[in-house]
Amino acid sequence: MQLLGAWVAVAQTNQVAGSDQPGPVTAISPSGLDFGLVGVGRTKDLLLTVKNAGGGTLAGTATVSAPFSIVAGSNYSLGGNQSQRLTVRYGPTAEGTDSQLLVFSGGSAATVPVTGSARTPPPPPGSPRITGTTSNHASTPAAKTRKFAEEEEADFIARYYTDEVSYALKPAMMDGVFRSICDRALLLKLAGQQPRRELAVVVLIHYPVAETEDATKLAWVNDLTGLGYRRIVFLRSGNRMQVNGLPILEGPPAAAMSAGQ
Repeated sequence: MQLLGAWVAVAQTNQVAGSDQPGPVTAISPSGLDFGLVGVGRTKDLLLTVKNAGGGTLAGTATVSAPFSIVAGSNYSLGGNQSQRLTVRYGPTAEGTDSQLLVFSGGSAATVPVTGSARTPPPPPGSPRITGTTSNHASTPAAKTRKFAEEEEADFIARYYTDEVSYALKPAMMDGVFRSICDRALLLKLAGQQPRRELAVVVLIHYPVAETEDATKLAWVNDLTGLGYRRIVFLRSGNRMQVNGLPILEGPPAAAMSAGQ
């Protein structure tokens, strides 16, 4: 979310008729509202202040067209140096980018741009679908390990070493020519910032050891489903950076999943 500018002021009149008193001046802060990304069918409120920076009485009404609305403070009558807060709401009903002008009446009208973007939010995760691998047991030598081939469709890809040292492969993060090293908290923050949360991929290298692998997977499942991801894929890799074509691992055991929920 971004607040645009500080104040915009419009002089309504230079002087109150029949006197030497200065006329009202409409001053608005901030000079624009950007609601950022909001889910379709949801709402977000931002505050805006209208002030009489002159004399006399500044009287009028603030109006704006859908999908924006004024939910509090639309009418104002302000003496010199008085101010009033307005609550502006963005309630998109369809995906896309919306832009309108918030209009302040009274004397010379003032306008403030308001913008926002809308996406359809992901449905609740429910029971996450965790992709596993075909059995690779020695008694079934014909079985083949499944390979991952959906890199482009993934919304978030993390390469897990330890909680303190890991990589974000998608979205790409770069420090100069090197990929950024992230801790777990930052990886989860990045995962939560993605507008689409259908598929998350966690690449496990030779860490963690087998004894702790299920607990590591379960922790990722709990965190990523809590962020709204509907499908989680675990991959196995050494130190290679590529993802496409890596073996798909089993998800955490059902017993461990039940214990963690």
